[in-house]
Amino acid sequence: MEQSKFKYDVTGDVIPPDVEIGPLVRKFFNELNFSQVDWAVLRGSEGLPDYTRYDIDLLIRDEDLDRAERALRKAAKQEGWSVVRIVDKFAYRCCMLISSGPEYRYLPIDFFSGCHHRFYSIADGDYGLKARKRNAAGVNDVPAGFGAAVALLKELTRHPTFKENSREEVATGAREDAQSFRKGVRGVLGEGLTENLLSACQGDNWEVVEALVPEIRESVKAGQTWRSPEASEFFFTNLSQHWSPPMSGLVVLLGPDGSGKSTIGDLVAQALYKQPYKICRRYEYNFRILPELKQLKGLFAKLLGREVKQAEVVDPGTEGSGMNEDHNAMKGMVYVTYYALDYILGRLPLFKLRGQGTLLMFARSD
Repeated sequence: MEQSKFKYDVTGDVIPPDVEIGPLVRKFFNELNFSQVDWAVLRGSEGLPDYTRYDIDLLIRDEDLDRAERALRKAAKQEGWSVVRIVDKFAYRCCMLISSGPEYRYLPIDFFSGCHHRFYSIADGDYGLKARKRNAAGVNDVPAGFGAAVALLKELTRHPTFKENSREEVATGAREDAQSFRKGVRGVLGEGLTENLLSACQGDNWEVVEALVPEIRESVKAGQTWRSPEASEFFFTNLSQHWSPPMSGLVVLLGPDGSGKSTIGDLVAQALYKQPYKICRRYEYNFRILPELKQLKGLFAKLLGREVKQAEVVDPGTEGSGMNEDHNAMKGMVYVTYYALDYILGRLPLFKLRGQGTLLMFARSD
């Protein structure tokens, strides 16, 4: 878990409960084949059908979304799993499954009807499906080069750098299957940019890859405009998630200083991260978007050339901790007004988080 100045973000790999997924996944893949749904695993197919680190990403056609969901529901019912949440966004549908217990496991199945960043196409999804291959375990894989190109562009259209733990996999796919790398993204990036990007990946030259980011984003956006039907569908479907948020929750922990609110909050966040919440954040008594008043007081004292007295640090829950002096009416009003503004500003990012499947926790004194 990483601690930032204002909040806690729970990150890192998830160790799922020891619940077998093999029977469910095999049944699901068979149902897809029986329903004549074209499908292929976008990434992480090596351990399937018996293992996945967290979720399963499937590339399908847009017209097959409903049939794919019906196939999943049928397989889940027969194997004792339940669908507890459906998240619908543009060219994307996530079905959150939970096992029957007694040790519950969450398994998200993500359907991608094409390869997109927002409403922009980043790769030729039809080519990825046509070129798929079935391995010895009965799992349809997209070509290695195509998968490498999609993983690369999904990251670079969102971030200026490419994460180091994915570089080796992308470089290997670019070297071993350059043809499908080219065919997958040439229609989006053009011939010259595709060759430059492919060459940089093959040579592990990530500085060149990241230098190409502005040109990549310009090429991706060149084929669409904000007035396109895809843009309207993107905004409508994503906005709807904020009014009906996927697997979101708000928890407030009450208790005196030193009672263990923060420790309990962190343990709960660790336990529920991706089981089922995609984001877990713990705050203290406020959002801390605004600096604390005592920090502003110290800053003004320095500007006026006055000595800043450091308050003695007292362990929470012991004598002298917390607020030891009553505020007068004027000072109390300043505190209430200032921190109320922090709450008002804090609601703005909460609206965005609501649509991402977030667990929020506040540890505060009663």
